[in-house]
Amino acid sequence: MDPSEVVYTYQQDLLVQQLLQDDCARYMEKIQELYAQRDSYIEKLGAAETAKQGLEKQNGELIGKIEKMDMAMQKIMVERDSYKTKIQVTKEDAEKIREQHAKELNDKDRMIQTLKSQLADSQEESAGKKVQELEAHLSATEQDSVVELKVFQEQHVKEIEGIDMELQTVQEKLAVNQEQRDEELNDKDRVDMMEQLRKLNITVEDLIKRINVLCEKNRVCLARLNRLEDSREESVRKEAELQECHVKLDERDLKIQELEARLSASEQQTVIKLTNEQKKKDEVAHIELGKLYLELQEAKKPQEALMAQLAAKDKEMECFTKQYEEKLAAKDSEIQNLKEVVQEGEKTIKNRDEMIAGLRNALFTMEYENMEMKKKTRKGAAPSDE
Repeated sequence: MDPSEVVYTYQQDLLVQQLLQDDCARYMEKIQELYAQRDSYIEKLGAAETAKQGLEKQNGELIGKIEKMDMAMQKIMVERDSYKTKIQVTKEDAEKIREQHAKELNDKDRMIQTLKSQLADSQEESAGKKVQELEAHLSATEQDSVVELKVFQEQHVKEIEGIDMELQTVQEKLAVNQEQRDEELNDKDRVDMMEQLRKLNITVEDLIKRINVLCEKNRVCLARLNRLEDSREESVRKEAELQECHVKLDERDLKIQELEARLSASEQQTVIKLTNEQKKKDEVAHIELGKLYLELQEAKKPQEALMAQLAAKDKEMECFTKQYEEKLAAKDSEIQNLKEVVQEGEKTIKNRDEMIAGLRNALFTMEYENMEMKKKTRKGAAPSDE
């Protein structure tokens, strides 16, 4: 083999070796860049994981707040249910009280009506009995008095007529006696006249006695009439008292009706008041529930936004992780390919080194042979010169 060719081949091998070393250095730089990119991707992934953990922590805090608000909402719902139960119990109690009160009022009304009827019956019966007794007594007394008065009047009229007749007879006798006295004034006539005057005096005394008796009878009749008038006045007074009792009963009925009306009005006002209070409590509970619901919705908005952000971050992380994994896989594949290329280059370099070593050995051998040949040539040329 020509030494120049060997040298040229050796130079070419050195150039290829240099190129391979440059390629290996460049590939190693790319591998370092890929490792740096991988580290930056890992740092970004760690930062994303940290941000995700922070968002998860905020989400946990918001979930805790929402759970507390849910517990408060449940507590308020329980209180509302208890209020509703209390309202229902109060309504039932009020209804029971109203029914009991209505029953008591009905019982009292029945008792009052019974007492009224009994009182009216007793008053009417007693008044009727009294009136009947008074009427009977008055009628009997009046009838007796009327009969007695009639009899007395008849007797009085008869007695007065008799007295009048006797007075007329006496007057006639006196006139006759006066005439006789005027005509005859003798002792015998005087005696007769005195006797007649005595008889007339007796008759006048009897008449006076009879008139006194008639006056006494008139006085008794007047007393009876006064008693009858008193009894009539008593009956009128009893009737007035009975009428007054009826008026008082009517007034008492009016008062009872007014009391019943007031009681029913007070019951209605109490029921209305309780209903209004319960309505106010229900309205306050509903307002509080509405406020809590709005607060819950307001609290859910950041959570929903965070959840949306987390979902977006998760999606972005998935995409980033997928891209990173794809890039890592590509880089790993590229690194593997580069490693294979480097290994191939190393093998080639090794082969080249072996070839260069063989060429060097061959070159040394050739040089040695050339030197030996030159020595031999020099040795052969030397004897010929001699």
